[in-house]
Amino acid sequence: AREERNYHVFYELLAGMNDWDKQELYLQGAETYYYLNQGGACELKTKQDKQDFQLLVQCFETIGLHAEQISTVWAILSSILQLGNICFSSYESESFEVARIFSEAEARRVGSLLQISSEALQTVITHRVTETTYDRIYCPLSAESAIESRDAIAKALYSVLFDWLLEQINDWLSPSEMDSTVGIMDIYGFEDLGVNSFEQLCINFANETLQHFVNMAVISQEQEEYSTEQIQWYPMPLKNFHSCVDLISSRPHGILRILDDQTCLPQKCHYHHGSNPLYAKPKNPLPVFTVYHYAGAVTYQMVSELFRKVQDGYIQQRELGWRGRGLRHQPTTTASHFLQSLSELTTRLERCKTTFIRCLKPNYIKLPDVFDLDYVSAQLRHAGMLETIHIRKEGFPIRIQYSYFIERC
Repeated sequence: AREERNYHVFYELLAGMNDWDKQELYLQGAETYYYLNQGGACELKTKQDKQDFQLLVQCFETIGLHAEQISTVWAILSSILQLGNICFSSYESESFEVARIFSEAEARRVGSLLQISSEALQTVITHRVTETTYDRIYCPLSAESAIESRDAIAKALYSVLFDWLLEQINDWLSPSEMDSTVGIMDIYGFEDLGVNSFEQLCINFANETLQHFVNMAVISQEQEEYSTEQIQWYPMPLKNFHSCVDLISSRPHGILRILDDQTCLPQKCHYHHGSNPLYAKPKNPLPVFTVYHYAGAVTYQMVSELFRKVQDGYIQQRELGWRGRGLRHQPTTTASHFLQSLSELTTRLERCKTTFIRCLKPNYIKLPDVFDLDYVSAQLRHAGMLETIHIRKEGFPIRIQYSYFIERC
């Protein structure tokens, strides 16, 4: 998006690392990298990237990372930037458009940084590889699909690096003897962008599920408080979140379940959910649908790269034909993996004593002393605060300490 940046660590790395080390990692200015220059905000007036890089290095040393490990982190970050600069051309082969890498320089740099074969990397980027019991089948990709493959590899590298750093931090924090733990979960808020696709559907579904958990947790805490104070408790009616959750995730016809099984996603969703009050299909035959979440209606477009990949998967199965019996177990899809992770998260949360901290931004222009009422109100609504306030309002919303109450009397 305009005036937005990618992850800050990339800009800090380029601003803070010395010229010799940057040369070793094939690094240049931030504006030369596709993954960093799309927002036109490589520099922020309010952020000191060079000083923040030095602080990051100190933090790595504090948690016990040695010099070789830190160098590996920088190498992976550099390889991600190099991947983003790989460009493609296309040619026709057997009546199909086939991608090839326009310049091999970036691929060779990535191979050097990750200590892998650059030729193998180029093959993986420009081909879909299917493993059977007997051999591997390589199907060439179009230029558009090769770009998606390149970006997927970059995201996977960053994800693996991020998970590894989390493990290092947790190992450093964990004491030798431990009776209990404290976990922190950072939830990104409800999203309704100009174009909403699979990513926004997952984020909003997670918020829908977690808001239901928050409501149940708040009610449980209220009930415990009322019991302690020996106040009679009356069950209160709440907005039903399960209906929307089921619409998206129930078996066998939830939207995410259909995504795993079908290429004609909008049509099957319309067929199964057209009469659902929380679902709306378009008046015109467009590849979109609308879901009425607790925070508002969101229209999702089905023309994103994820849904094209689903269709590619079916085409691939047809290409394999008789070899199908030899296929190994297929890896889980993004949708099924997301559902499984969310289920494990809610199960873990149910076993914990939870405290909720709401973070709000006073304005979207990132300036001090500016309070945008509509912007803050939208955040409160999207964060489910109105539901929480409703729970408190139904009981005794005023809570003061007994000692202070006596002093007032």
